[in-house]
Amino acid sequence: MPLVTEQRKRQQKLVSILVIVFVVTLGVVYFGALKGEPDKEVSYAGTSEIKQILQDLKEFYLDTSILDDKKFQELKPYETIGGDIETGRDNPFLPL
Repeated sequence: MPLVTEQRKRQQKLVSILVIVFVVTLGVVYFGALKGEPDKEVSYAGTSEIKQILQDLKEFYLDTSILDDKKFQELKPYETIGGDIETGRDNPFLPL
């Protein structure tokens, strides 16, 4: 019977700790995030700035020099490698 009471005491401690953590978390969220003043420095981009951003997105540079690299040219497609490669053991969970 003493095991049941010790388990119950542990559960009560864990529940009380969980309640305390929950209350502290609610307090932090309420006083920190919900009550805080919104940032006054946030500014939204005008149409000219949006056009400039879109213009920059259209103009990008793709470096294709890797396609000319010798190591890249020596790569073989997966289909041509072959499927008869032996990998691992039949049952890896059996002792050696």
